[in-house]
Amino acid sequence: MNGKFKALTMAVVAMFCLTAVVCVVSDADTSADDTVEHFLYFELVNEDGIVTDSDWIKFTSKADLADFIEQANKAFAYYGYPEIKYTEGKSLVSVKYNGEGSTSCFVGSEDGKEWVKVTKTKEQYQVAKYIGIALQNGYISEDVYNKLSDEEKKNWTASSMSGDYAYVKTTIGAKPTDVPKEFPEEITTNFFVEVTAADGTVESSKWVEVKALKTEKSLVANANETFSNVGLNKLTLATSSWGISITYDGGFDNVSYYADGSKWVKVTETGTQYFSKAVALSVGNSYVTKDKYDKFTEDAKSMYVEDKDMAAYGSYYYKTVDESTTGYKSDDGNTGLIVGVVVAVVALLAVGVFFFLRKK
Repeated sequence: MNGKFKALTMAVVAMFCLTAVVCVVSDADTSADDTVEHFLYFELVNEDGIVTDSDWIKFTSKADLADFIEQANKAFAYYGYPEIKYTEGKSLVSVKYNGEGSTSCFVGSEDGKEWVKVTKTKEQYQVAKYIGIALQNGYISEDVYNKLSDEEKKNWTASSMSGDYAYVKTTIGAKPTDVPKEFPEEITTNFFVEVTAADGTVESSKWVEVKALKTEKSLVANANETFSNVGLNKLTLATSSWGISITYDGGFDNVSYYADGSKWVKVTETGTQYFSKAVALSVGNSYVTKDKYDKFTEDAKSMYVEDKDMAAYGSYYYKTVDESTTGYKSDDGNTGLIVGVVVAVVALLAVGVFFFLRKK
């Protein structure tokens, strides 16, 4: 009987330890050996043949075309370029910007010194380490080509077609190996959103966790998608020449804050301060005139502050955010490790109790 009991004890201990190990490694990298790391460089070409935007994107996929397309499209959206889409046709893969396609595609040569025009996309894309795309107007007409400077004409070559496709973009600005040494880090921003009614009271409030890259485009794209997913589809972030703007239901009288220690600080540098761990948005009726402010209840007035910077335009008051809301919850990614440690401790305690009872 003692032998059976001992065997049972050892089995229970082994089971607990195995459970702990499984939980600890649950967050480990499980990527397979057949994955390919892609460095994708793209340029947006205007109707006049001039490049208006460019960027490098990094992502990983299996050496499989369907997975490549899926992961590439996810990466575009995550970086803040949801307009760019790969789609699989009968024989080739097309790349479209904003639903349109005169696109020119390249892969890096084996030595990484030059771009090679893609002709067999089913094979070339799924294993290519370096990919280059000239988007939106990868092809231009002869009239547009003739208006380019001599330097710009070097980027275009006569194609086998005519009309709007007479010239194709054959050289893009970065070589295959001009990959940035560092790509933007991933951040988690916890937005606290307050929607303010016309009488100055708060109609609703919500915490929203947004994961994005540390760039304005990525933060804006992923925040808007997350807002929509949690029922805040009236709330929109947008980039502009001076930073990030917020609108609620098309309105602009909104105020933003970022957490600085234990209090909210009004956002003034929207290009950088939105990358904070906690950001508060007061939307709906965040700015009010003195006439409207005077009609508020005393409780509503206590949530507004006169904006001295607006004195030249009149007397305006803006909505503050309660300091008690600066706390937020976020998952630090170690859930599996924590669970594993807890299970291991419980297992050891169980074994200890068992042997203690046996001695008695």
